[in-house]
Amino acid sequence: MPLTQAAARETLPVVIAGDTNLPGLSRILNESFSHYQDGFASAGAGFGYTFPTGKPWMRIDRVFASQALRFVGFQVGRSDASDHLCVVADIQAR
Repeated sequence: MPLTQAAARETLPVVIAGDTNLPGLSRILNESFSHYQDGFASAGAGFGYTFPTGKPWMRIDRVFASQALRFVGFQVGRSDASDHLCVVADIQAR
């Protein structure tokens, strides 16, 4: 069962976070995650690029949340610990 189908069965608020490897124009991203808020779109600034670390040009690391939650902050971190930049989301219950 795909992740988003399993998450849709949850009765509690849901957060889905990680490296999706899906760019913004991806059909899979837009169809599979359309029921969730995108943290960057809700509370981020700038381009939100996370990959690759040295000269990021793509946003593929994401945080999604169900409608029972709201994003109050979203940042892309800076570290060379990975080939991706980290993302940090501040989330509150509605």
